[in-house]
Amino acid sequence: WDSIPAEKLMAAERASAESMFAFNSFLNEDKQVTIRRMPDTEIYCYPKEFPKEGFEMLSTKIAKYRYNQYSDIAIRPTFKDKGYEEHLINDLQYNLLTILKTPVTFDELLIKIAPCVQNIANAHNTVEGIIKKELQQLVVKELIVIEKS
Repeated sequence: WDSIPAEKLMAAERASAESMFAFNSFLNEDKQVTIRRMPDTEIYCYPKEFPKEGFEMLSTKIAKYRYNQYSDIAIRPTFKDKGYEEHLINDLQYNLLTILKTPVTFDELLIKIAPCVQNIANAHNTVEGIIKKELQQLVVKELIVIEKS
């Protein structure tokens, strides 16, 4: 990641900060947004046979405590600390980040991701509500960019 120009990193940091405002607007029923994955973000998946103890050790290193529902790691370059940030992500966040390699509108995202969440949606947790919750976590982790269309 040393070859990433400082201007590109600065643009990503700026887009991340602006995404917080765009997400708040989006939550207030302004669904005219485009969502995309943060540039240069990489995802590392643990193999199914990876020992549980090994994952617990790595998750504690990354998040300072254990997360049982998270199974992968997203890494993105940044100006902060050591030049990159690691974030634990769950399976749904992995699917969202995979779809968001290409920018999409929220409505397009709902259509693409619906099959992944239909089995967990219910009267209290709609597909839209579940997706908004996961997008909020991805915005806070600075793994996605949300822009007003």
